[in-house]
Amino acid sequence: MHRLVPLTLPVLLPVFLLVFLPSTASAHGVDGAAGRSVPEFVWLGITHMLLGWDHLLFVAGVALIAGTVRRAAAYVSLFALGHSVTLITAAITEWRVSPIKVDLVIGLSVVFVGAVALFARPKTKLHWRLFGAAVLGFGLIHGLGLATRLQDIDVHGVGSLTRIVAFNVGIEGGQVIALVVVALIAGYLPARLTSERAQRVASAGIIVLGLLAATLVVVDRANRPAPAASGQLQPPPAKAWSAD
Repeated sequence: MHRLVPLTLPVLLPVFLLVFLPSTASAHGVDGAAGRSVPEFVWLGITHMLLGWDHLLFVAGVALIAGTVRRAAAYVSLFALGHSVTLITAAITEWRVSPIKVDLVIGLSVVFVGAVALFARPKTKLHWRLFGAAVLGFGLIHGLGLATRLQDIDVHGVGSLTRIVAFNVGIEGGQVIALVVVALIAGYLPARLTSERAQRVASAGIIVLGLLAATLVVVDRANRPAPAASGQLQPPPAKAWSAD
């Protein structure tokens, strides 16, 4: 059974996005998705997952801790279960949460898996169960964030069920693609990149990028204009000019 090692692709991809695609790296939206067909929502879910660098980092951290393809698949499946439950349920029931708070928790979830990989790898059955519960819990939170994003583009309620499910199928498909790619890379990496030292470096990198993700959320929130106080006079809306 191949060991999953420092996960070269999921770690380098976020760095590329942060340097060259800042707007993509800091966004979790699904802008421009309204009106798309069901198959297009599947593809939208796949691309959203594969370009969502913080989601990829979380999956990468889980795989790094798991150590084997079989165990990684089991824990990523737990994450997918939590993700699916809240994504579908919240979007149908139109339950909204603060996307900024969710993005902050997602960044901290990346820090969590990096810290576990570096300092507290599970060793007993109880430890593995506790880790599995944490993965499931973070999956629930990730799903809540995406459900809110879907509602922002008017995809919600029972009438949008097929598109909601299609998007979720795409998200989970993207996770499978990422995990398969990692497993393939792990089978061909030289021994120096699979050493314990290399894994520590990868774990530390995941922690740093998770902290960066959380910092980006805080900075973005701090730079947003404060909402107008209740009762404060607002300037009248600009009048549209006519040809008359």
